[in-house]
Amino acid sequence: MKWWSLCFFWTIAVGACTSQGGTRGSEDAGWTAGDVGSGADDRSAVDRIEDLTLPDPLVQADPKTPDPADWMTQDMQPAEGLGGEDPALDPTADPGTIGVPCTVGGSECSEAENCIPAGDGQSLVCGLAGATPPGGRCKVHEDCIAGSACVAYSDDFGFCKPLCSEGHGCSEPYQVCIPWFGIAGAVAGACLGTDCMPPDHGCPDGERCTVLANLVLECVPAGSVPVGGDCTQDECASGAICLDLDGDTRCRAFCSDASGCAGADDHCVFPWKFKTIGFCRPGCDPVLQQGCPAGEGCYFSDPEIGSTLCWAAGDLEAGADCSDITRFCKPGSDCILQPSSDPFEYYCRAYCDGGHPCAPGFTCEFPPASPAMGVCLPD
Repeated sequence: MKWWSLCFFWTIAVGACTSQGGTRGSEDAGWTAGDVGSGADDRSAVDRIEDLTLPDPLVQADPKTPDPADWMTQDMQPAEGLGGEDPALDPTADPGTIGVPCTVGGSECSEAENCIPAGDGQSLVCGLAGATPPGGRCKVHEDCIAGSACVAYSDDFGFCKPLCSEGHGCSEPYQVCIPWFGIAGAVAGACLGTDCMPPDHGCPDGERCTVLANLVLECVPAGSVPVGGDCTQDECASGAICLDLDGDTRCRAFCSDASGCAGADDHCVFPWKFKTIGFCRPGCDPVLQQGCPAGEGCYFSDPEIGSTLCWAAGDLEAGADCSDITRFCKPGSDCILQPSSDPFEYYCRAYCDGGHPCAPGFTCEFPPASPAMGVCLPD
């Protein structure tokens, strides 16, 4: 059983809290991992990478499509899912030099060749090797150096990415092997991830750094849509990520703590594994206690997705026992389950983030049941 924060009291009072697995509309939709790289989907990678959902989807995938993905968050698509009238722009175009079957990391191909996906995307064969290194732009697999293939970003170009498999992993610690080519990615995976940091540190000119699949950071093309702008058609500018929150699709600003968000009507949440990188979500700020009228405090209404609301201010100090639910915590703290307690015990714990540390003897943590909400737990 999971009781989280204000939702514990909210559910008792009105039965309306969703943080115990209730429906969140579009925020709970998603593909299975097996759908990625199946060749059955023709969406652009922009529909796959920037809003990649969490294991329990937190945000919908890039709004250029109606459905989120479970593996990518904004900007890539498996090569076999593309097709175009101009073969020169089609990464799956048959190069006419199909060679012998090969394996990722194997020695079947000559020095001048590269093991790449075949024209139908359902096997690997030896083809000509190119000169473009991983991270560089490509149009066909033959543009990429040995060991990599062209992962399509749009109908016009893709990025060379190292191939990987169950027995041949990615070489860099910041990369993750994502099943990509063939049915359910069974033919080969692509090593996604770049050693970058938002807004664009570590990325080439004209690109920006964004969160990919809740797993890695990736450089993708930067656009001109500013924070707050509609990104259903065009790319966000550096420093922003395109997210659909409750049907509202806009470029959201990245942040590292509560002070990184512009006004009292938004707050910094950390929905992915990178707890030093968040995004500014609409709603009052529970860390800074901004955006609520006098007599009320800002609390997380669903700490799993980071939504907040204004609620009558409680009077319990941080550290007080709140298990009986008859009184509530003062603004700036919340009623949190004590780990490993049996029977369950709840105590008021202060909110925290990278810019607002805990008092001595406490550590800022993100409990598994509420990944977007930082609270101070005893050491």
